[in-house]
Amino acid sequence: MEPTGIILAGGRSRRFGSRPKALAILGGVSLIERVIERLSPQVAALALSVDQRNPMYNTFGLDQIEDPEPGVQGPLPALVGGLRWARERGGSDWVQLSPCDTPFFPSDIVGRLSLHVRAQQSAGCVPRFRGELHPACGLWNVSLIESLEQAVTGGMRGFKEFLDVHPVALLDWPEPRAGAPDPFFNINTPAQLQQAERGL
Repeated sequence: MEPTGIILAGGRSRRFGSRPKALAILGGVSLIERVIERLSPQVAALALSVDQRNPMYNTFGLDQIEDPEPGVQGPLPALVGGLRWARERGGSDWVQLSPCDTPFFPSDIVGRLSLHVRAQQSAGCVPRFRGELHPACGLWNVSLIESLEQAVTGGMRGFKEFLDVHPVALLDWPEPRAGAPDPFFNINTPAQLQQAERGL
């Protein structure tokens, strides 16, 4: 199993001003560069999921996958686009998602999720940390494309609704070593960016 990595970079980032949140700097490095560095060694190919193509992302040399439902907010359309790209361009049956604003994304997540999804014989695997699900950091199979397309067409936007209807394997993620940051810490505001700086 060699998944394709899809970095979710299509949010509107209203709380970060005119520049995309993905380009916010943490410890001298942009958030998206940190995720690329952590995810790229774990996958066979890598691409960005975006609302619309952004020339500011060209410097990373990655394909930009536009949402198949332009203007529709929510992660499900982005997952549909990523799975289609993986099947058609990446040549993979699996997609590993990662948000662009999760700078401490685990460096061993693909291996752990892959082992668990095989054991559970499921079409997907979502990490669960301290009781909270993190589907935007999940591993997803292209066999879900049709179900996801139907869900999006029916007005579904969020992972929770989809997982209520299409449950997948869940992997309880272990606590990090003492002093290490939350591996699924998500930066949504400048204050959280400062918090992450303190955690470096």
